[in-house]
Amino acid sequence: MRESSSQTANPAEAAITDLTHRLTQQEQTLPLLMEQLTAANQCYQQLETLVRQIHDGLSQPHQPSPPAEPSPAAPVTSVSPGPEASGSTESTHFRLAASPPAVTFSARTSWNEDAHLAAFTEALNDWVRNQLALCPEPCSMEELNRLATSIDKRHLELR
Repeated sequence: MRESSSQTANPAEAAITDLTHRLTQQEQTLPLLMEQLTAANQCYQQLETLVRQIHDGLSQPHQPSPPAEPSPAAPVTSVSPGPEASGSTESTHFRLAASPPAVTFSARTSWNEDAHLAAFTEALNDWVRNQLALCPEPCSMEELNRLATSIDKRHLELR
């Protein structure tokens, strides 16, 4: 039997040639990887600096005056203390703020139900508005809100 001219007589030589080729490829790739690592480290350092600045700014807020006794209209709920309460300021970069009184979340208006429906419908995007045009007219603001939310969720699912 004769060996083919395409095959190397010594398998060790083939392995060395293959290894040399791979090492050359990796040697060319290393500088690119080092550049990417340096850029990523710079971004990390910038982000860490920003987070520390934000943390320092939030850890020294002005002290608001303590609220008067809670009003009976606003139910009081107890919240378990966050990471700040445990004294671990170095492991976290956020501070839980006290919730404002519930009255700041509600408002009174002189608008009637039709005015609310018109304003809400006008604020919707064209796609949702076109879909609402194909639906039966909702009887209340809650029903319109539910229907618009349902249409919008479906639209986002189809994207």
